[in-house]
Amino acid sequence: MVGLGLGAEYDTKTIDHIQSVSLSSGPYACGDVCKLSGKAEYLGSGKAMKYSGLANFQPKSKYATKLKATLSHAVEAGGPKLSYDAGVEQGVDKGRALSATVKNSKVLALEYADAAMDPTATWTFAWDMPLDAGAADAFLKPKVVVKRKWAL
Repeated sequence: MVGLGLGAEYDTKTIDHIQSVSLSSGPYACGDVCKLSGKAEYLGSGKAMKYSGLANFQPKSKYATKLKATLSHAVEAGGPKLSYDAGVEQGVDKGRALSATVKNSKVLALEYADAAMDPTATWTFAWDMPLDAGAADAFLKPKVVVKRKWAL
């Protein structure tokens, strides 16, 4: 299925009313290699534009299962600074995946998700590694998070 989507959020209790307006496209098949999709969104209350793109590769890909990128910037005074992230995800086995995301060149976020280890839950192990003080700090001062999500 290929197509375009138009979305809008508004709040009648605020002066500006429009919270966001978005235009999404895809997924578009690139032969047997991948499916591409994207989205452009005006965030009225945030005074910003946000762009995102995603490439989903076929399950048999040896190198990457998913590539994604997001960029946002101010369009009006008082809007947010330039912000971006880029990431890659690789399926390891059925129900298991590794991902790495760089956020504003300041944080390297690594994540391992496992839905196969425990049939009643998904375990997620995440490491946020600060890069602004150099590579040594990334390994010496990571923020480590372990989550367990139950399926009832």
